[in-house]
This record gives sequence, structure tokens and C-alpha cells, in this order.
Amino acid sequence: MTDTADAIAAARALHQTGAVDRAEGAYRAIVEAEPGCAEAWHLLGVVAVQKGDAAGAEGHIVRALGLDGEVPRYHNTLATVCAHLGRPEEAERCLRQALALDPGFVDAWYNLGNVLRDLKRSGEAEAAYRRTLDEDPDHLDALNNLGLLIMARHRLKEAEAILRRARDLDPAHTGVLWNLASCLEKRNRLDEAHGIVEELLKSAPDDVATNLIAARLERRQGDLESAAGRLQTVLTKTTDDGVRLDANFDLGLVLDRLERSAEAFQAFARANDCKSVKTEAAGIDGAIYLDQISHARQWFGAERLAAWGAAPPADEATTPVIFFVGFPRSGTTLMEQILAAHPALVTTGENSPLESVRVMMRKERPGGEGYPECLEMLNPADIRHWRQEFWTNAQTTVGTLADGRVLVDKLPLNLVHLGMVNRLFPEAKVVVALRDPRDVCLSCFFQNFRPTIAMVNFQSVEGAATLYAQVMDLWFHYRSHITMAWTEYRYEDLIADMEGTARRILEFMDLEWNDDVLNYREAARLRTISTPSYRDVGERLYGRAAGRWRRYEDRMAPVLPLLGPYVEAFGYAREGS
Repeated sequence: MTDTADAIAAARALHQTGAVDRAEGAYRAIVEAEPGCAEAWHLLGVVAVQKGDAAGAEGHIVRALGLDGEVPRYHNTLATVCAHLGRPEEAERCLRQALALDPGFVDAWYNLGNVLRDLKRSGEAEAAYRRTLDEDPDHLDALNNLGLLIMARHRLKEAEAILRRARDLDPAHTGVLWNLASCLEKRNRLDEAHGIVEELLKSAPDDVATNLIAARLERRQGDLESAAGRLQTVLTKTTDDGVRLDANFDLGLVLDRLERSAEAFQAFARANDCKSVKTEAAGIDGAIYLDQISHARQWFGAERLAAWGAAPPADEATTPVIFFVGFPRSGTTLMEQILAAHPALVTTGENSPLESVRVMMRKERPGGEGYPECLEMLNPADIRHWRQEFWTNAQTTVGTLADGRVLVDKLPLNLVHLGMVNRLFPEAKVVVALRDPRDVCLSCFFQNFRPTIAMVNFQSVEGAATLYAQVMDLWFHYRSHITMAWTEYRYEDLIADMEGTARRILEFMDLEWNDDVLNYREAARLRTISTPSYRDVGERLYGRAAGRWRRYEDRMAPVLPLLGPYVEAFGYAREGS
């Protein structure tokens, strides 16, 4: 056994010097002489991983575990192999086994964070990265990945602090610097982000990720020609689908600002083509969402809504609530920032407490029924329960609500779920944002939304228009039959007369005017804004987005007849637009 230990130590020394082939030969000699040596089998698996042979590695590591299943490192290495082979659920099981054997195993906690992140279980991934840092506070990769994860969850101030800590550990780490610059750009700290990007470009002028954020900063600082040229260069130098997707979306925005409309539309079309390939591979089907809207239109009938509205609230609400809805890209983020500047209001961003309740309700299936059918099964105690869940979620999002402020739950497509609102909150008020349907659908096509069964419909102008028509038909039904008080406003009116429109909405909310509303831009620059509008709401109001569809009229032609009734209904046809 001593001879075997010495042989393993000698082979490992070769391995550590980079002599991988010689080390592999030495490990093979050991297992030939002693087939029961688990460590040699494990190290053969490590060599196979390094050579890119994950399938071969799996056999070696399984052999090692069969000989000694109590070694945490073996389970950790098998998790790496499973992740390489596209089996993340198995990787998670291996890592949890490693941690059961050694709860302080830093590498296993870090790898678990990566696996959970890839499984889209962000909350659990965050916890795993934090546990990594509990064991090793200076784990640079855990800090970087945690910062990036929190940034994706729109907690930008917290992400910035974590990434700054990572930069302090390694001031030259490219990935950390890029993520920090990206975070600062999202926080509208453009000068500081620009300084970091300049340093990155000095050391790696052709790095595509750095050039992407450099172009983003140039666009926001008004250097449009330079941004366009930089993005076109990126597109000639990369074949990475993810980079090409981002670069084409960014290029489209720049070319649109330059009024090079044909080129802009082509860039957006290329970006959406890239995205459609990804969403199809991920099995995200936009038709499911269209079916849900059709079902809502039929199920939330006039009699049902009237009966629900006639019932008194199931408890005494201590905080008034406004549901702020509309179609995406209708200017809801701008109005939210205006409202958030009022001291008597608190807004949710797009972390909707109602959406959280709906997701929970779908999982729990009250009465054994699916959503929305389960709403019919609710008794007064059930309604009290779900209202309380709403307020618990609201406090998690915005903090204490004991100061009497009015809550604004803002999520545009909660419009589809106003029937649920009428069931749980018949005393609530509803504000609906409108915008020229042609501009709305074009703008949705222009945005790099996170893919969901709703947002994948925006990968073509035709898909956007089809979804718009279904959502607005549902709104026409709701506004005729819901018992809650509601009002509409138009984005174009807000741009033309911000104070007048804001006064009308605040009056609807039974709130007095406050001049802080006029200074919303200063407050908006300090807030985390999770929508694509983060780059615009801190600027002075501008009208360039109104009527933009005219420059793309030839591309919009196939959907104009479908959108025509809504153009008429919301008063845009009367204005000759």
C-alpha cells in the first residue's frame, strides 16, 4: 500500500507539472497493478475530463465510487462530468452527496451554485454561492458569479458592492471588470463605466464583450456613428450566437436613432431570428400564452365578474392598492417612475405581488382545480388567505407598508389577470397604459426581452400584433364588466403634458398633487429599473418614439389591418396618425 501511495504521489506530481499524458500512463499502471485503487481510478477520470472525454471520465469515476463511495471529491468530480454531458439534475444529486459527506466542501458549494444557476433556480443558486463565501470569503469566482446573478435579478446596488469586492481581490480580472462596467451602465453611472471599459480596451482592444458594452455606452452618450461602427466590427469578428444576438439588438437601436430604418429593421430581424432558434430549442411556445388569453376571455364572463364584484372584501385592507397594467412598451416604466416620486405612493417595479400569488395558486390548485377555475372554488377564508399572501409578497418587495402609502402593483401583462384581481380585490383600482398600437408592436419587436411564453410572441411583428389584438380584446371585455374602478391614459398625452396627465391619474387614485412628481428624473436615476426603459427614464421627456412606426410603414403593412380597430378605438385614427 505504501508503494501504491508513493506511485500516486509521483504520478500526481507529473500531473501538476502539466505532463498530462505521462501522468495518465502512470495512473493506468497503478490500476493495472492494483485494480482496487479508487484514487487512481478517480485521477484517470480527472485526466479524461481535462482531455475533453467526459463520457470516458464517467466510467473511471463511477469505478472509483464503487470502490469507495465516502470520498466527497469523487462525487464532486462526477458532478462535473454530468454537467459536461448535459445532465444537470444528476450533477446536483452528486454535489449534494458530496456536501452530505463534507458540509464545508468549498468546491462542491461553488459547483452547486453553477448547476442551480444553469437550472434557472436563481434563489437556490444565490444561497449556494453565499455558502461558498461563508467557507471562503475570498473566493473570486463565487463573488463574480454571485454579482452577475444578483444583477440579473435586478438588485443592482447589491451586485455593484459584490463586484467591487471581487475587483479589490483581483483588479485586473477581465470578467469581474466587464460585469462591474455592465452593472454601472444599468445604474446609469456612465462615466465610471466608461473608465473601466477604456482600461479593458487598452489590454484587449478586440474583446467582443468589452466592445459590446463600449458601444452601449457610446449610444447612450450620443456617439451613434462610433457605436454603429463598433457593433458592425463585433459582428464580423464573432460567430458566437449569443454575442451576435446582443450585438444585432444593440445595432438596431443605434441605427434606429440614426434613422437608417431599413438597416435597423434588418438588424432586429437578425437578432430575433437568433432568439427564435434558442427559444424553439428550449421548448418555449408562444401559442400557449395565446391559448391562456382566449381561455380567460371565455371563462371570466360578465355574470361571474359581476357576482364577484358585488361581494364585500374578505378582510379590512390596511393599504390601498392600484393595479397598473397595459401592453408591454406602452410607457408603463416612465409613468411608474413619475408615480414613485410621490411620497404617498410606493411601486413594485415589475416584482408583482399579484404574479407571485398567481404562481402559488397554480401550484396549490385550490379545490383541485386549475387556474383560473380554482377562483370559483374560493370561500371567504380562502380569499383572506390569498389576500394575505399578496400583502406578504408586497412587503418582501417594497418593505413595510405600515406608513399608509398606496401600493402600485405594476406589471403590464397583469392586464390578462384582471379577472383574478376582481375576485381577490374588488375594492382595488386599475390604471391602464395605452400607446399607439403600431408603435407598441414595433417597439416590442425591437426589444431583447427575456424569453417567456408571452415574450416569444415578439420575435416577429406579426406575432406582436396577434398578441396585442388578443390582449386588447380581453381588455375591452374587462372594462365593460369588471366592477373595479378603472381609468386609461395615453403615453403620447403623458409626453405632451406630463403634469396634466399625472394630475389626472393621481386624482383618480384620490391623492393630492405633490411637486416631487415633477422631479422624478433625479429619483429615477437612483432606482433599479428592471425593464429595457432603464436607459431612457432618467432623460428629459422626448417625443421621438411617438409615430416611429411611420418610418417602418412598409414593414408594418401586413399587420396594419389587424391593428386598425385598436388605432381607431384609442383615438389615434382621429388624429390623422
